[in-house]
Amino acid sequence: MILDDYGNLATYAEDDYGNPIISTNNEIITIVEEFVRENPGFSFNGARGIIGLTGFDGILGYRTNSGSPNREEEIERVRPIIAKLKELGWTFASHSYAHAHMSQMTFEELKADTDQWKEEVESLVGPTRVFIHPYGDFIRHTYANMDKINYLINVGGFDIHLGVGINAYAVSLGNYVFEDRKNIDGLTFRYRRYEVSMIFDTYTVADWDARSRYNNRH
Repeated sequence: MILDDYGNLATYAEDDYGNPIISTNNEIITIVEEFVRENPGFSFNGARGIIGLTGFDGILGYRTNSGSPNREEEIERVRPIIAKLKELGWTFASHSYAHAHMSQMTFEELKADTDQWKEEVESLVGPTRVFIHPYGDFIRHTYANMDKINYLINVGGFDIHLGVGINAYAVSLGNYVFEDRKNIDGLTFRYRRYEVSMIFDTYTVADWDARSRYNNRH
């Protein structure tokens, strides 16, 4: 992500010949921003979305991760992008550092992952209460897992935990809340029309002609 000549969020890429491509309509964040500019009533009180960040490959297209040869330069380059996102109403969540299955980690592995996210990502975007479990792999609330859960809550600072599930689900477990997120993806568009019908009709939203290989609309 970059800021264009007008100070708006944009994306930078290169074509097969190395020519730069600057766009405001090929990534979800810039698409939302363009839509909100054209339809300001869409965004209640200026709300945007939550961006879940890992850290193993840097953030927002910048190699801020440890071991990156230009890490300090990349950190300075990403700061204006973070500030612009916050100014517009975007917030951040942890998606773990390495995007691994948290339930399969030992406590020491989870601790190291959490510490590294805080050191390399939270230090740039600020603290967040939200933890988005990779793959929706929620650490179940059992005695054997309490050391992991307590570390995420008490040290990580995460008391809102998000998994993945097409149906509404939320439960309060003492000092933290677990909720599922509806996965708006190709499988949902093709096979779970009813479950998202209160949001939109997948028949009319999807560009089925462009996806002729996947035109099963059950």
